[in-house]
Amino acid sequence: MSRLHTSEKLMDALSSASRWWSADPTPFIWGGKRQERRRRAKARRHAVGGSGACTTRPLTNSVQQICQAA
Repeated sequence: MSRLHTSEKLMDALSSASRWWSADPTPFIWGGKRQERRRRAKARRHAVGGSGACTTRPLTNSVQQICQAA
């Protein structure tokens, strides 16, 4: 129980962190680096049939035929 913090100490730590974060926030940019990373990641995935599932490697033809038949 010695590792537990009081609510006052916790609130002080959180407010200190929020003041630091708010002093220099990360700017939001539409179509920025994050969107490019997500687009590249999506291009690397391989869709499985018409479902929302995907794999990191393409499925073999026999597995694809089984998935499409189901």
